[in-house]
Amino acid sequence: MRKLLLLDVDGVMTDGTKIYSPNGYVSGKRFCDRDFTAIKKFKMENWFVIWLSGDTVVNKTVAANREIEFWSAFVEDKIDKIAVFNNIIMQYNISVNNVIYVGDDLFDIPLMQVINDGGGMTFCPADAAKHVKNVAKHTTLAGGGSGVIMEILDFYGLDNVSPCS
Repeated sequence: MRKLLLLDVDGVMTDGTKIYSPNGYVSGKRFCDRDFTAIKKFKMENWFVIWLSGDTVVNKTVAANREIEFWSAFVEDKIDKIAVFNNIIMQYNISVNNVIYVGDDLFDIPLMQVINDGGGMTFCPADAAKHVKNVAKHTTLAGGGSGVIMEILDFYGLDNVSPCS
């Protein structure tokens, strides 16, 4: 059965910093390119890789440009990552114990608990919120936007490239 790498984006793929234009819209974020290499490697190993994010402008566009599947975390104008997750695993016929989820913020805790309870694996970056660190099964040495996904790839022995510094 195929496995799923499900990623929150802001604070995991990025350092959580957003650059705002004078009109108040997000105009940029900082990503670690080695994480995109790690995503390519996961995909080469036949994993599904999906971004789950509330940012349907910048993150959705970056995902499309990088050929990463994107799902919005919003359901009926509120963040509901559990409902979206249930739709993902039903659509792809994936068992929870074949899921890795990476999140960093308080909105990630309920989904992490569901995945932990189902036998899946959860990770958070070194600079995640304290309460997230208490729920995640593993905390990476890398902070958000600094090679978190590459470190997880190394954790699973799928590559030996070191994370960004």
